[in-house]
Amino acid sequence: MALKDMSTAQMIHLTSPWVTKDHPDRAALAAIPCTAALLPILEAAHADLLAAQPYVSEPERLSFLQVQERDIDLRHDDLMRGVFAMVTGMAFLARDMETRALYTAVRDLCLPDGIAATQRTYKEEAGEALLLKARLTPEARALLARVKTPEGSLADAVGDWMALAGQLGQLEEERDGLIGSAPRPADRRAARNQWIRTVNTIAANLDLVGGASVIRERIEDSARATARRASEPVPEPEGAPGDDPPPVEVTVPSAAAA
Repeated sequence: MALKDMSTAQMIHLTSPWVTKDHPDRAALAAIPCTAALLPILEAAHADLLAAQPYVSEPERLSFLQVQERDIDLRHDDLMRGVFAMVTGMAFLARDMETRALYTAVRDLCLPDGIAATQRTYKEEAGEALLLKARLTPEARALLARVKTPEGSLADAVGDWMALAGQLGQLEEERDGLIGSAPRPADRRAARNQWIRTVNTIAANLDLVGGASVIRERIEDSARATARRASEPVPEPEGAPGDDPPPVEVTVPSAAAA
């Protein structure tokens, strides 16, 4: 039996009757001593499979937060790029090497990893902003304040980006609360594997005692249906890749015509 090929939904559908009180399938298993002893293990495996699924308590709020995070991050990243570019430009415009080195040092203080910092996760960006606040020296702040921008100074731009990073961190905390303690992929795999072992054991015991043949047939039918669906070819839509496109006539103007 290819129980491992079944989806989690198929697994739950198969064993739901076995864990439902007063259901005939459960009664059939309870009537056989060796499978009756496995029912508590089956109930635990079934429950773990249900619990291993991620959930969202407020899907609409989660979607709203994701849009907010995206918009804030776009502005946050633009500010980082702008500060990097302006401080780098000031270094190039400096008349002496000492001033150039000063601007370069402040740029590297703000963005040690350069523009690659825009590729970090929202939580990492929030944490980096706190680190930046701690390492900005009074001298660096003064230099940033001297460089004017269309909307203030570079010091204002750095302050804005740190504030936006803080907002991203807060939104991520709320988002985590909505998602809940989502199980890890490893937890889901473990729950599926335990369910498979349990059902295989029940099937083996039914084979051994020759009882509850209806349940045994249902296990086989579910596995066969899964294998059959996996082997069925997926029809290609009309015009799918692989179809020869109709020939297209292209007229190339002659050199004289050009």
